[in-house]
Amino acid sequence: MHKSHKLQDLLNYFDEKDVRVRELPYTLDAQLLNAAAEQLEDVELRLTRECDARTLATTPVQLDNRGVYRAVRLTNDLALTAGQTILTTVQGHRGDAWVTLRPFDDRLPVPAAYVWDETRERVAFSDPVLFDVTGSGNAQTQAWDVKRTGSATLEIPNRLTFYVEAVGQAQFFLSVLLEGETYPVPVWMPDRRKTSEVMTRRSAGSFVTTKTWTRIDRITVRGLPAGARLRCWQMPFTLPAVLDAARPCFQASARGTAYERYWTVCADEHLLKEMFLLDNLSGLEVASTYALPFPVSTIAVEPRTWGLLAGGGTTLLYADRREPLPGRLDVTGLTREPLYGLECQYNFTRPGAVRYVYIRPVPYGGAARMQLWRYLIEDPVGHLHVLLPDGSLVEYAGGAGWQRETPKAVNLPLAATGTYVITMECLDDQNQASHDSFPYPNLVLSGTTFDLADLVPEIKGVAFDSRENLWVWTGDSAVPLRPRYDGYVLDADNRTLYVTEAFDQIRYE
Repeated sequence: MHKSHKLQDLLNYFDEKDVRVRELPYTLDAQLLNAAAEQLEDVELRLTRECDARTLATTPVQLDNRGVYRAVRLTNDLALTAGQTILTTVQGHRGDAWVTLRPFDDRLPVPAAYVWDETRERVAFSDPVLFDVTGSGNAQTQAWDVKRTGSATLEIPNRLTFYVEAVGQAQFFLSVLLEGETYPVPVWMPDRRKTSEVMTRRSAGSFVTTKTWTRIDRITVRGLPAGARLRCWQMPFTLPAVLDAARPCFQASARGTAYERYWTVCADEHLLKEMFLLDNLSGLEVASTYALPFPVSTIAVEPRTWGLLAGGGTTLLYADRREPLPGRLDVTGLTREPLYGLECQYNFTRPGAVRYVYIRPVPYGGAARMQLWRYLIEDPVGHLHVLLPDGSLVEYAGGAGWQRETPKAVNLPLAATGTYVITMECLDDQNQASHDSFPYPNLVLSGTTFDLADLVPEIKGVAFDSRENLWVWTGDSAVPLRPRYDGYVLDADNRTLYVTEAFDQIRYE
C-alpha cells in the first residue's frame, strides 16, 4: 500500500488543540484515513484527465496506450464473473515467440519495453537551457535591473520551463514577458502572427508557460532580485529539481497549507530526494529519501499518472512515485499513553550514501514519572539492539542500556535497506513499562528497469514535451521513444479482451 498525498491534508482536519506529537503518516488513525485518501487521490487523477480531455489543446494524448486497443472476442466456454478484470494467463504471438501480457493499469502503466517512436524524428539538441541570468540592481531600494534575452528557435516546440533560486530573504514579484510564435504554426503566411505571454512568480521554484512555443523573439525579465538566478529550459532535461505539480505536499506544522513537491537526484549521496518548497529562505526541505539502485543522473515525472522515470548510463527505471508505507505498522497501535513519544526524521545535516535518522524524545503528560528509559532498535531483518546516548549499538538484553538522566536526541546510521522499528521504552515510578514505537522506512527506489543501449549511447536527460511525448537526451541529440505495454484490459460483461499491441494470435485461459 502507498501513502496518498492527501493523507496529511485529511489529518489537518483534527482540532487545532490536538497536541499529539505524531501527526506523521504512520499512526493508527493515519492508517485508517489513508484508505479514504487513496480513493480521493484516484478520483482526483481521473477527474483531471477527463476535464482536460474536453479541449483539443489539453487532451492527454499519451494516456490509455494513445487510445488504441485491439478487441478480441472471448469464447463462450470461458467462465467469467461480473466485474472480473484479470485472466489466469494471456499471451500474444509476435514474430516467432509468445509474449505474456499483463493487466493494464492506466494510472500506473508499467511498460514492457521502450522502443523507437516512428512518428517522430531524432532532433539535434546540444543544450536544453535557453538562457541563464543573474539578477542585479540596488538592494537598498529593491530596484532590480531589467534583463532581456535574444531570439531563439526551439528544436522541439514546447512549453518553456523556468527555475528561480538563490533569492534569499528578498521580497519580490518576478515578471517574465515572452514574445514570439506559438505552435502549431499556421500554413499560410498571412495567418502567422506574433504573440506574447506573461509569467509571474513570487517565490523560488519552478513554473511553466501555458503556451507551446516554436520561436522566441525576446524574453524580458523584470523584478529578479540581485544575486537571484533564473534559468529557462526549452526541454526540461537537466532541472535542479523536478516539480511534481499534481501532488502537493502537506505538513502537520502548517495546517491546510499546500507546498510544492519536488524530486531531485543527489548523485554524491546516491539518493533520490522527495522535497517540498517551504519558503524562499529555507528553500527545499526533505520529505523522504530513497537509495538509488544504480547511478542516476536524470529524472522525469510522468504526466497524468503515478509514474516516475529515472535514467543513468543506458539504464532507464520506471517507478511508482507514491510514497510506499513502511512495514511493521502494527507497532503504532497503543493501548496506553507512553511517558515519552518519538519524532524520527531524516537528518539532512549528515549527507552521504549512509542515511542518518534523527531520533528526538518528546515528553507526554506522564513524563515526570519516568525513572528509566532506553532506545531499542529492530533492524529490517529482525535483529534487536539497544541504542546508547552516544549513538553506539549494543546487543539487546533485559538490563542493557537503561538510562536515568533526561532523555536526549541521538543520530542513528541506517546501514540496511527496509523498515527499522525505533522504540523508546520507559519505566515509571511504579516500575511499570510503557513504550512508543516508530516504523522508519529506509527504502530503495524500486521499479522496472530497461536497458536502452540499442537505442541511445547514454542517457543524460529524460523529459516529456507539451504533447506528453517522451524524449531522451544523449548530449547532442533528443531521441524520441515510446513505451510498449504488452498489456490487456478485460471487459467481462461484454466478453471482450482489449490488448494494447498488435499480435498474430491471442491465447488465454
